[in-house]
Amino acid sequence: MRFFRSRLAPFAAAVFLATSADAQRAPRRPALPAAADTNDARAYYDLGVRSMARRPELAADAFYWAVELRPGWADALYGRHTAMLLRDPHRMIQYQSSGRARSSAEARQIDSLYLRALRSDPFVQRRFEPELTRMWVGALIAGGDPTRVGDQTLLSFYTDQVMADLPPIMRARVKAAQGKVPEAAQAFGEALRSRRNNSETRGWILQERARMFALVGNDERALADLDSAVNLQVERDERELVRFYESKAVLHHSRGLIYERTGKTGEAREAYSRALEEDLAYAPAHLRLGLLALAAGDTATAEGEMRLAAETAPDDATLRILYGTLLSRLRRLDEAAAQLDAATTLAPHHADGWLVLAMVKQLRGDGEGMLRACRAYLARAARDDPRRAQVEQLVATAPEAQ
Repeated sequence: MRFFRSRLAPFAAAVFLATSADAQRAPRRPALPAAADTNDARAYYDLGVRSMARRPELAADAFYWAVELRPGWADALYGRHTAMLLRDPHRMIQYQSSGRARSSAEARQIDSLYLRALRSDPFVQRRFEPELTRMWVGALIAGGDPTRVGDQTLLSFYTDQVMADLPPIMRARVKAAQGKVPEAAQAFGEALRSRRNNSETRGWILQERARMFALVGNDERALADLDSAVNLQVERDERELVRFYESKAVLHHSRGLIYERTGKTGEAREAYSRALEEDLAYAPAHLRLGLLALAAGDTATAEGEMRLAAETAPDDATLRILYGTLLSRLRRLDEAAAQLDAATTLAPHHADGWLVLAMVKQLRGDGEGMLRACRAYLARAARDDPRRAQVEQLVATAPEAQ
């Protein structure tokens, strides 16, 4: 019966930021291969990857269910964002070129997926840039939906010609997505040297190049580019509205993560504090400050920051799980149960919420409630979940199960 206590700390360390599911009605689960595990988020993610180029509508649904099973998974959120653009080439062209189109309700929903990915992982690998760029080029050549062009061979030929000689910014995005860092860095440098780029474009280029450098562990260059991007934002903030994923809060969040992984916790705290100066409701900064405090043994500060994170992002199921886990450590069990009940309502397909709820039920002496939560977890946990066998044994040997 000490199973849950022994796994409390490592579980807390493994939780990542998430937000609520798409506002639209949930699509039906796509069919997986016969041997696949329908509780495995990776199975749906892999289906999305395989379907992206030819069946983006299927990819969008697959990524949706990957996020349902694993809330806050940045790669799947970014994948759904891309798939929703690819499934409507005409809308994609408007999205790329028209400020009015980007402000529509549908575009804001698509943008929100990318925001959620960045809030979870500012350095998410944008691996589908080649598919997005190719579709965009094909749509421009065709003057509309390239999938409706009769001679696909001819269209593919002309698309290949353009893809071989892309402008520096687009070439850099494609090369970065392919992991070709030297070529991408060279192309980003060419784009930065162009006198045609305004401060907005230069800031975006610097942020993208910083992400690329961070992904390959070149932290010094990543920080230099992020600092330059922040400086460019200062002058822009006084003139125009900055889109969320170009905000200084996201930039400081990125800086903080780099400082954390290099062991510079003081600089990381300063970066997260600066993110909150820009946006007091930026939940990821509260989360990171809370986790830093928890690692230092300062549970009072950790509780305060996690509470603020949960309050500023009330639809974030994984934040509620993390906060509930901390509250259970502090023996504030009624509050913990409230957070976890909310989390399992927000993300009912996510196994981890049910597992931590079972732990809290056990600590409260509610054996029947613990068994219900354990069974809910087992119904949702992947077959290869390393905690599954012990929970199965716990359920099988519990007095109520006899």
